[in-house]
Amino acid sequence: MKINRILIAKCIVTFSLFLFIGLPFIWLRKVVWPSQITIAIWFLVSFSYILLWRDFPRFKRNWVWWIFALAVIILALIRKSFLPPCRLAIYDVFFISLALSCIFHPSGIKDLLIFSSCLIAPLSIAELYGFVPSFYENLLLIGLGLMAGIYFSHWSKGNRKGRGGELSQAKELAPADFALYFFLAVLGGALTFFMVSFPKGSPKNGRIVFDIGHGTTESPQIDYNKHMDTSAIFGHAKLVKLLKRHNFQVDFIHQITHASLSESSILALIMPSLPYTRDEIEVIKEFVSHGGGLLVIGDHSDLSNVLSSLNPVIEQFGIGLRFDTIWLQTNDRTDLCYRPHPAIFDLEKVNFSVGASLDIKPPARPVILSRHAAFSDFGDPDNEDHGYLGNSRLDRGERIRDLCLVADCLYGQGRVFVMGDSAYFQNASLYQNRIFAYRLFDWLNHRQDDCSRRKAALIALAIFILLLLGVIIYRRSLSSILLALLIISTIFSLWLGGFLNLKCYPRPQEVPNKILIDMAHQNEYSLYWINRENSDTGLEGLVSQIIRSDLYPVIKSRGQINEDEISAHKAYFVICPNKPFSDQEIEDIAQFVETGGGLLLVEVARKWACSQALWERFGLFKDRYPLSVHQPILSPFGLPIRLPYGNFRAQSIPHPVTKWVPHVKMVNPCMVRGGQPIALINDKPVITFKEFGQGRIIAIGDDRFFANYITEFEGKVIDFDKIRIIRNIIDYLTYAL
Repeated sequence: MKINRILIAKCIVTFSLFLFIGLPFIWLRKVVWPSQITIAIWFLVSFSYILLWRDFPRFKRNWVWWIFALAVIILALIRKSFLPPCRLAIYDVFFISLALSCIFHPSGIKDLLIFSSCLIAPLSIAELYGFVPSFYENLLLIGLGLMAGIYFSHWSKGNRKGRGGELSQAKELAPADFALYFFLAVLGGALTFFMVSFPKGSPKNGRIVFDIGHGTTESPQIDYNKHMDTSAIFGHAKLVKLLKRHNFQVDFIHQITHASLSESSILALIMPSLPYTRDEIEVIKEFVSHGGGLLVIGDHSDLSNVLSSLNPVIEQFGIGLRFDTIWLQTNDRTDLCYRPHPAIFDLEKVNFSVGASLDIKPPARPVILSRHAAFSDFGDPDNEDHGYLGNSRLDRGERIRDLCLVADCLYGQGRVFVMGDSAYFQNASLYQNRIFAYRLFDWLNHRQDDCSRRKAALIALAIFILLLLGVIIYRRSLSSILLALLIISTIFSLWLGGFLNLKCYPRPQEVPNKILIDMAHQNEYSLYWINRENSDTGLEGLVSQIIRSDLYPVIKSRGQINEDEISAHKAYFVICPNKPFSDQEIEDIAQFVETGGGLLLVEVARKWACSQALWERFGLFKDRYPLSVHQPILSPFGLPIRLPYGNFRAQSIPHPVTKWVPHVKMVNPCMVRGGQPIALINDKPVITFKEFGQGRIIAIGDDRFFANYITEFEGKVIDFDKIRIIRNIIDYLTYAL
C-alpha cells in the first residue's frame, strides 16, 4: 500500500490540534474568563480545521481504512459504557463524523461531514477540558460556525486554481467594501462584548437579613468559639463580620413576612431545619420577583432536614436539593467546571467540602459543575446518626460527572443563588472563599434590570451580522483585511469586557493581621481544602488556632515567595517543604524577619536538603536522626487512636511560648541546634527560639507537631497543652505576647 505522506501529516496535525489546543484553554479558563476563552478558541480551531481539511484526500476502497474508521465509530459509540461521562458526548460525535468522512466517496455528504467535524471540534475540546457551553451559547456558536463553514466551502471551490490548489489573488478592495468590512468588525466586536460582560444592575440599600427562626443549625450568630473545650467551626458569624466590614447592614429575623422583608435587599436562608409555610414561600417568591436577592445554603442528604425545609422554597425557581452526597474519587480538588458568573469569573478555584447536588431546570442555570473526579452517592434513610450519608462508594446507577453543585436564577427583577454545601462560607473555611462571598453578596445586592431590550439588541445584532456574512459569501471573496479587523475587534472586546467586569465586581478590601502559610514548596502536609488524603496529618488544627486568635490565614499554594508579598503579613510559616528555596526567596524571607516579621520553621529528621539553606541563613540546624521512634498510645478505652501519637514528653523551659504548658508532647522529635531552647527531651532541645534583627523565629524539630489528630479539629483526641502552646506560638510570632 502506497503511503500518503500528506494524509499522515494532516492526521498528525489534526490529532495534535484536538489534544493540545486545550492545554492553554485549561490555564486561561482558570485565570481569565471561560466564555471569552471558549469563543476565541472556537473561532481559532474552526478556521484551523477547515483550512486543514478543505483539500481532504480521497480514500480508495481499502479494507485497512474501512476497519480503522469502523473501529473509531464503534469505540465512540460504546465509550460511554466504560468511561465517563455516561452519555454520548460532543467529542464522540466529532470522531464519528471524522471517521465517516474518511470512507465516503466525494459527494455533498462527504463535504458536509468534513465541515461538521471541523465545526464540532472546538465544542468537543471545550467539553473535554471541562467547560460545556449552554444551549443558547451552542446555538449561537453553531449558527456563526455554519455561516463560516459555508463561506469557506464557497471559497475553497470558487477561488482555487492550478494544480496545487492555490488561491487566486484577491480583488482590489474598494472603499465601499472596506467600509462594509469595518462596520462588520465593529458589530462583531460589540456582539462579543455583550456576550462576555456581566450587567451590574441597579444597586439596592445593602440590608441583609438572615433567617434564624427556622431552627438553623449553622446560625450566622455562632462565632468561632475561642474556648478550647468547645468548637464552632460550622457557624457563619465570620461571614457576618466580613459583610459588616464592607458596609452591609446585617439583621436577623424570626419570621418571613412582608414587614420583615420590606426594607431588605437580600434574604439568606442557611441550613434551616423547620419547614416554611405556604404563606412564607409566597412572600419569598414575591420578594425576589420585586428585586430582592435570595441566598440559599443547604447540605448533603437531608442533613438537619434541609431537603424538606428548603426544597419547597427553591423549587419555585427551578432548583432542588437531591438526597445524595458529592464525593471526590480522586484528590483533584480543582476538577470543577466554573460557568461565567460575576462572583467567580476570575477565581482559580472555589473550595467546598461534601454537599448535595442540585436538580435544575429553566430559568435556573448551573454555576459550578463537577467533572470526572466526583460522583453522586445516594443517601441512606436509615443512617440518621451520620447525617443520612450513603456508603461512600460508586455503585451502579449513581451519577458521575456533570453534577450541579451551585446554581443561580434570574427571577423577575431579583436574583437567586443556591449552594448544595454549607462549607463555602463557614467560620473555618471563609478565609479560602472570601472573594467569592463578597462578590456574591455584591451581586445579590443589585436588582436585575429589564433585559428585554438587551436581548432584542443582541438578536438583531446577530441577525445583521449573519446577513452581512451572507453578502460576503454571495460575493465569494475573502479579504485578509476583514479577518484582521475581526480579530482586532474581538480581542479588544474581550479585553474591554474583562476590564469592565473587574471594575464592576472588584475584590474585597485586604484584611489586616495576616499570616502567610507556605504551601508552594510541595510541602509534606497540606490542608483539607487542598488535599483530602491523609487529613489526619493536615494543618487545619493550626489554621483553627490562627482564626481563633483573630488573625487571618493566607495560603500560598504556588509561585515563589517575594518581598512585596511577604511584607504584607505579620508572620510566615514554613512546614516541611519538599522543594528547595531559591537564593532570592531566602534573602526576601531574611529581610522580612529582620524588619520585624515572625518566622516559624518546622522540619523532620529524615529530610533536610530542601530547607537546609533557609535554616542555615538564620544560624539554625537540626540533626539528621530522630531522638526516638514514635509509638502508638492507647485511648482511655484501651483502643489505639487512628494514628501513632508519640508519648514523648518534652520538658518546657519558662518562656512566653510555654506559658501554662509544663510539658509538650512530641511525635517525631529531633534535636534543633541554634537559638535558645524552649522544650527539651533528654536535655536535648527540640524547640528553640531566636531573635533576628527586629523579628522572631521559632524552630520546631517535629514534622507532626501541628497534625490534626492531636488538636481539636478532628475531635477525637484533644491535647489542651498542645493547643495552648500553638496559641502561644502564634501570639509570640505576631507580637501579641
